[in-house]
Amino acid sequence: MVKNMMDNVLEQTPLYQDVLEKGMEKGMEKGMEKGMEKGMEKGMEKGMEKGMEKGVESGIITVLAARFGSVSDRLSERVHNLRERNVNVLTELMKLAATVKDLGEFERKLDRMM
Repeated sequence: MVKNMMDNVLEQTPLYQDVLEKGMEKGMEKGMEKGMEKGMEKGMEKGMEKGMEKGVESGIITVLAARFGSVSDRLSERVHNLRERNVNVLTELMKLAATVKDLGEFERKLDRMM
């Protein structure tokens, strides 16, 4: 009981209040720093993921164009629309673009994937 009374008196002193306030400020600063670091890491991961997807889809069109001349706007648009589905699909399409005999085979296999 005496300890509780002493704690209550101590908590009311300006020194205690000042130390408590400074401790809370430091805690909030540390928390904000950690939160910002985590947010930046997540943002960078997402940005890199999106950049990779865009690079893979552009790479598919580039490989097809290099191997078979031009790529129709329709086929190009179909590949671009797949980005929203999954980066793994785009990776498989990249492999397919590099191995098919002709654009017809690419389109037939693309039809089966969808």
